[in-house]
Amino acid sequence: MSSPYATQRTALGRDNRFRTLLIAVVVAMMLSCGLVATSPAQAAGTLSVTSNLGTGKASATGATTITVKGSGFQSVKNGFGGIYVVFGYISNTAGWKPSKGGTSGKDFYYVADSQTKNNKGYQRFVAFPGSSTADSANGGTIAANGTFSTTIVIPGPTFSAATASGGSKNIDCREVTCGIITIGAHGVVNGANEAFTPVSFGSASAQTQKQSQKQTTKDTSTAQQSTESATSQQAPSAGGESTNSTTQQGGNDTADTEPNGEQTADEESAEDTSNGQTVREAVTSGDPTLGLEQGTVIAGRSLGFTGRGFAAGEQVVASISSGLSAAGPVVAGEFGEIAGTVQIPADTVAGTHKIKLTGAGSGTSVEAEFSVMADAQALASATPQDQQPIRWALIAVVVAGALLAVLIISSLISGIMRSRRKAAQKSEPAISRQRKVKRRVQKRRRPAKGRPPVEQTMEARASVGQEALAEDELQTSALDLLEESFDKERA
Repeated sequence: MSSPYATQRTALGRDNRFRTLLIAVVVAMMLSCGLVATSPAQAAGTLSVTSNLGTGKASATGATTITVKGSGFQSVKNGFGGIYVVFGYISNTAGWKPSKGGTSGKDFYYVADSQTKNNKGYQRFVAFPGSSTADSANGGTIAANGTFSTTIVIPGPTFSAATASGGSKNIDCREVTCGIITIGAHGVVNGANEAFTPVSFGSASAQTQKQSQKQTTKDTSTAQQSTESATSQQAPSAGGESTNSTTQQGGNDTADTEPNGEQTADEESAEDTSNGQTVREAVTSGDPTLGLEQGTVIAGRSLGFTGRGFAAGEQVVASISSGLSAAGPVVAGEFGEIAGTVQIPADTVAGTHKIKLTGAGSGTSVEAEFSVMADAQALASATPQDQQPIRWALIAVVVAGALLAVLIISSLISGIMRSRRKAAQKSEPAISRQRKVKRRVQKRRRPAKGRPPVEQTMEARASVGQEALAEDELQTSALDLLEESFDKERA
């Protein structure tokens, strides 16, 4: 028969093994949760820009069509939106990204364009594969391996961009670093799809120097042609014709000069048109007006607008709610009229918003209000990317519930083990008493020295009989107590 100490050691060993197994399970679950929660984030994508002028170069005298290729971008199958590819300028290099709080018109500026499929090419929309908005994509789709290729038009080294306050800002890319920018489309912020690569045009001084050299060469050739013409006129005749021509030319010079030596309007106009640039003041055709295609628009769709009263040939920028969305620049027509569309972001808050038209040359502006309604279909059909935070939350809840269940089960098992140990400890005194009684009985049964075996046997029987009588008396007393209790209950 095993001792109580051996039983206790066995129970303690089982308890320790159970605790070790429980700790191993909990640690494994925590490690698995940690691996799931701390999965490495995808690095930002990279861009490469090429044109007929070379890698990362654009023309400083006109528009340039360039090819943009991206790699390492995040491709979300059946995800909502995609990426916008635009040309612009980054003023806050440290925090321009929307994922870090950067905003358009404050931290970065870009050449605005209509978000229709057949726009001017200043802005491209590259959609996710299988996206619900893939029909409006004009830059293709992002492949499963995170690559894409599209073309974009750079209007030139200078452009006008809308600011966050609703105004406009002229940017000269020969003085600052401009380039290709990619951001999340349709209001979806994704740091993995935000990238920038510079595009060079050459410095402003070099461009001015080239223009001066061209103008000097042109003036020199003109002077040489005039000298040759005068020499050829003097050759046939020794005096008369040459003198008359010179006198006529001098008369013209005298007529073009005022008596007090001031220049005439023709000479002032010639100075204004030097270097091939005409400087003139923007003249509007009256107070600007703004008309909207509709007074209420659904979030995620386009809003058409028309404007009048701007200067002919003036660049006009349209902005919504201080930079929430923008379109343009739109060049005003011969009579100062413009027309265009502006995209309403899908995450625009329902309510009343303002659209503002601002002329870059005249500085005139006009505003109008319109209402935005939420898209019921977009709300009903949640995309996998929208459900991703909910999925992680459900996983976290399930893991927390599993850990809680493991802790509860371990507590119950520990309680059962403790109760068994206590019961074993309580039963030990009874076992020891039984052993003592057996020992006393065995001692009594042993024959004592100097006494006959018969007497010892009689004494042992007498003692056993006395013990039996004592037990009978205890049982009788217990029965008497029960009968008394029954009598009391009956009474």
